[in-house]
Amino acid sequence: MRARSRRPILTVTWMALLCSIAGLSSAHAEIRDRVAALVGGEVITLSDVRWLIQYRGQTLPSDPAQRRLVYSAALDQLIEETLIASEAQNTPGAEILPAEIEARIEAYQQSFRSEGAFQEKLRSMGMSPGSLHAMILRQLAVQKFVQVRIQPFAIVVPREIEAYYRETFLPTVRDGPAPPLELLQNRIQEIVGLLKTNQELERWVTRARKRTEIDVLLFREPPQSSNLPQSLWSPPHTEPLPRR
Repeated sequence: MRARSRRPILTVTWMALLCSIAGLSSAHAEIRDRVAALVGGEVITLSDVRWLIQYRGQTLPSDPAQRRLVYSAALDQLIEETLIASEAQNTPGAEILPAEIEARIEAYQQSFRSEGAFQEKLRSMGMSPGSLHAMILRQLAVQKFVQVRIQPFAIVVPREIEAYYRETFLPTVRDGPAPPLELLQNRIQEIVGLLKTNQELERWVTRARKRTEIDVLLFREPPQSSNLPQSLWSPPHTEPLPRR
């Protein structure tokens, strides 16, 4: 199974996340099936944004400015996941197995005290089992892409381990002698590797944004999402394709 039926990443649809609104009432469908952003022709809906916020267990603040920040951060993550998921579809080794999706869903389900509590969470989110499946697929696709395309190039050399030990770790030692580098080398290598992976992923996403037309509609006036308060509206924001 390829990493993309559609939308994400760091999730991955990935891209299937956008497709299931079955089971919602017609009123809910009208509200949730609004376009929040277009990413190279791929649609991110308001429901995708709200699902991600609720899946994380976040509570929307009452202050409009803070509420907007939560929506914006979730939408931005979904945009990046969409970019990565699209690339993951064509990346050898980034395929997602059905068993991997089921295992992740089961782990999420087990975080609830009962099956009933899990089902109630899905109902409160307005999320169908198919939509949850798509969200998990997107997340797994992002992880696979990072493992296959990004992480192998985040090579850590000895001087970087030594520099982290000297410049980052040692200044944190307050009481007693610092443990020698030899005892911390493997752990520091992991940390530096993770930092370099994140940096390389950020560079990849930056390049992907520049070559992809991204149109953010969530806060556009009039709002694409009828349940957004007027205080969250703003002028259109578009990231155009670069001129050749």
